[in-house]
Amino acid sequence: MKRCFLLALILFLNWNSIVFCIGTENPEQLPVYPTYKEAVSLFLSKYSIRDIVYPNQFRFAKKPDGWHAIIFNLQNEDNIKDELFWKRKNVEYQSVNFPKTDDEMLDFIPDDISDDWANNYFTGISPYWGYPGWDKDVIDEYSNKPALSDTLLNALARAYCSFASNLLNNNTGFSLKSLRFKIPDGQNSLSPEQLASYREYEHKGIETYYKLWKTNPEFETFVADAYSIYSNEILNSYLTILYHQNREEARKELKDGLYDPFFIRMAKNILASCDSNAILFVNGDSDTFPLLYVQEKERYRDDVTVINIGLLSTGRYITHLLDGKYTDNPISCKLDREIYSQNLKQVFYIIDKTESISIDSLITLVSSSEPESKIELGGDYYDYIPARNLSFNFHPETSPRFESLYNIDKSEVDTEFNIQLNKKYLFLNQFCFLDIFCSNEFRRPIYFAITVSNTNYLDLDEYFLNEGLAYKIMPYKPRLNPNGSYYGNIDTDIQYKKLMNDLSFQELNTYPHIFEMNKRMIFNYRYVFNLLAQELLEENKRDSALKVLDFSRARLHSENLGYNYFSIPMIEMYYKLGQIALANNMAEEVFNSSKAMIDDSQNEDADTDMATQAIMNLSRITEQYAGETIINKKLQDESDKILQKSEP
Repeated sequence: MKRCFLLALILFLNWNSIVFCIGTENPEQLPVYPTYKEAVSLFLSKYSIRDIVYPNQFRFAKKPDGWHAIIFNLQNEDNIKDELFWKRKNVEYQSVNFPKTDDEMLDFIPDDISDDWANNYFTGISPYWGYPGWDKDVIDEYSNKPALSDTLLNALARAYCSFASNLLNNNTGFSLKSLRFKIPDGQNSLSPEQLASYREYEHKGIETYYKLWKTNPEFETFVADAYSIYSNEILNSYLTILYHQNREEARKELKDGLYDPFFIRMAKNILASCDSNAILFVNGDSDTFPLLYVQEKERYRDDVTVINIGLLSTGRYITHLLDGKYTDNPISCKLDREIYSQNLKQVFYIIDKTESISIDSLITLVSSSEPESKIELGGDYYDYIPARNLSFNFHPETSPRFESLYNIDKSEVDTEFNIQLNKKYLFLNQFCFLDIFCSNEFRRPIYFAITVSNTNYLDLDEYFLNEGLAYKIMPYKPRLNPNGSYYGNIDTDIQYKKLMNDLSFQELNTYPHIFEMNKRMIFNYRYVFNLLAQELLEENKRDSALKVLDFSRARLHSENLGYNYFSIPMIEMYYKLGQIALANNMAEEVFNSSKAMIDDSQNEDADTDMATQAIMNLSRITEQYAGETIINKKLQDESDKILQKSEP
């Protein structure tokens, strides 16, 4: 690393020179570019990228002078080709030196690149994005501007935090190789100068997020609101320093009063859903960082080991968990820790060569460096998994808590556990999860937070038991739920105690503002309450079912967050329980909001489709349970209109 250049850059970006004019009438706005989808779609209609293969990758980057079409070599981290396609100065597209496409190739768009969510989103909120050094370009241009719009404040904060992260690693794929630190394995790996440089940029990002929050407290992105993003970034800095340095150094990052009461309560509810000494897998910012915060600042349920699945693709994070420097309960893995620490594995293709393989045999196979242990694809050799059915043997006698943890006698358990993989390949983080799970052998309870995407379940959901706001993986398949329409199975006694007694749900009307991320979490809350009520109805425990529905309605409904498509199961259960007037009122609310959404929409989209389905479903339900009532008549009339429109 060219230290003199880095020091000069730090001086140039001196934090004291950054001035934000809050309340200025004409703040700097994002530069005007064609959208990513518009520009890349036009490019792909004219030029072919069919012949670009690994290790080369096509990228479409938003740079200071315009949109660039790039061929990037992933191994060397260099551009093979970089052509300016849309020129900002002239506001026009221009010809580039790429192969021309033809009619037969127009439908060839690898990975649906023009509809790629990440590129469409991030190029829409940042002046520049999509290439190594985008963050430095944003900092260079906007750090000294006297007044920035909310969007640009957010973009500058992201750029600072990205630049700090990219000094340490290339996890984003956009790190500048010339500036990236060379860091040894293990903890206490950063020199004092490197740690100071990381903190310099990370803290500038955090301060900019804070200024954004002070400027506009209601600003939000798809991640969270401004204050939660600010809090998340502080915890990201804490976690990064934790697995690069040590706990003492990491704790210097923490502040009092982070997160609003909603996220603090959410974090405690997720942790309280787990048995003692559990391993809990989470994934996103908002279901990772608040949990770490209450554990570290309040010592709340710090017996639970929280693992971010996405970070399991980072060798240093994995070995930090294996070393157990911050917990009395380190995790264990079967694959050699050096393979993880050096990030020697990235993808594992699943090839049907045999019917089944044990995890121990699989670990031996992927640990080997011999060519015969790999598969050859396009001239390169890759690790592979030779069967979709994986098995491992566990020994209940090694866990003194086994019977109490899983509510089953040791003698009744089949000690061979089978996992069926219905994928084409596993990435390193998925393989590492599999390794952690199997190596644990049910000695510690393992959970997924309900916020984790089902793409991370590795088809284990048949073994899930829904406990509070988490799915517990059982060593046997619990009884199947009646209709198989949701993940996990429910023991109504356990779940009733968790939701009604152990967890805490504050009434929504006590919160001054409900952001989109809060809404998504509230919908998760409603979902688990509805599932419990549904199971109680199946067991003919009608009084308990009614108590669950009333409890949910009292705490998870507000003037700002009414009933919608996802409330239909709740409405139907109220009808089944004889609460006709209440159910009619709720159906009326869903009908009004759904009809307004349909009437206001000019095009078909996911929201209008759900609104249409809500009206159709409620029409059927009210006819069955409410009979010829005013709300049923409204629903029937609207359903008839929908059906007439759909007729050819």
